[in-house]
Amino acid sequence: MDIWEIYTVYAALTDLAIELAIEKISAGDIVKLENCIKKMEEGLQKPDDVENYHKYHRIFHESILQIADNNRLIKICTSLNNQTLKFSKIIYSNKEYRMASFQKHQEILDTIRRKDKDQAKRVSYQHILEGMKNLQGIFEESRMEGIGLRSDRHSSSLPVTSRESSERRL
Repeated sequence: MDIWEIYTVYAALTDLAIELAIEKISAGDIVKLENCIKKMEEGLQKPDDVENYHKYHRIFHESILQIADNNRLIKICTSLNNQTLKFSKIIYSNKEYRMASFQKHQEILDTIRRKDKDQAKRVSYQHILEGMKNLQGIFEESRMEGIGLRSDRHSSSLPVTSRESSERRL
């Protein structure tokens, strides 16, 4: 599995999903996203409740895709997500990362509420690439390459905080 390829493609497609969703989002859609955030926050209150946090994290992102209402985009993003599902749970076992992720999701929701497409895309893109970097770090620490997982050579030069630099690699 090439983590760099999956996450960078997913991040770019999520930009499109956010742009489409902001054009179509309803008050009811906002409530659904808010409910996901509340459930994620509940998951933070229970340090061992990684499963519940991860479930609502996925629902949050899937909801944005559903609001975007583009079937091919949904299928491609779902396929990419499914390729990393069991490994992304590893990331969320780290409480500090869960807290940072939760803050990013609050920020994504706030920017979507304001219909600030550029900022929503920027925050989401950064969040996804931070997940990638964390996962790559875990793989490197665990030396999981021996079971068919690899963190690609591109990862060492891909900055998480600089969207412009990341886009050049795409």
